[in-house]
Formats: sequence, C-alpha cells, structure tokens
Amino acid sequence: MELLELAAGSQVLGYLYNFQYGGRAYNYQGGFSYSDDNRHRPGLIAHAMAIDQARSRGLQIYDFLAGDASYKARLGRPMGKMVWCRAQRDRPLLIVERVARKLYRGLRGLAAAPDRQVPPA
Repeated sequence: MELLELAAGSQVLGYLYNFQYGGRAYNYQGGFSYSDDNRHRPGLIAHAMAIDQARSRGLQIYDFLAGDASYKARLGRPMGKMVWCRAQRDRPLLIVERVARKLYRGLRGLAAAPDRQVPPA
C-alpha cells in the first residue's frame, strides 16, 4: 500500500492511494484540490508522476482499475475487459427474489415504452 502526496511548495494539491502486488501498482482512490483555473490538473499530474515513480521502482504496470475517465485514456491504454458475475444458490427465498426482479424490470420496461395506438379495424 502507498499513499502519495502531490504538493507545490507548502500547498498540498492531492493524494493517491495505491496498492502494489506482483509487479503492478493499482490505483484505488485519489483526492485533489482543484482551482477555478482549468489549466491546472492536479489529478493528471499526480498520476503521471506516480506512473514514472512506479516505473523507476521496477513495477511493470500502473493499473487505473475499473471505470472510464478522460485521464485514464490520456495516460494509459486499454488492457482488457472487466467482467462482473454473480452466483447464487437456488434457495427458495432467492428464487422468489429473482422472479420479483424480473417482473419489476418487465413492468418498468412497459411503463417506459411509448404509448402504442391500436390501428382502427
């Protein structure tokens, strides 16, 4: 685990909270102090410096983890797809919940569909 601080003189501009494992740095969270001036990008600067620092320590990959953000596209490249899955045992209460969710989604879909007019006979 590492906590990186970005500062300009005595002014703290932000922090990055990263995990390290198996030759990789995983960016978990960050917090930055933004100003009204759009030219200053403390998050972009912090990540660029963290990538450089990780490289100098011999880490092979700086992983931004899930999510789409413009800074990720600027500083990195796609490395694969993240797949989410969920498994449940077939217990009676879970089966009822699954059926209720399907019914709810179906009803929401009907409510969101545009009104359909029946053509005259």
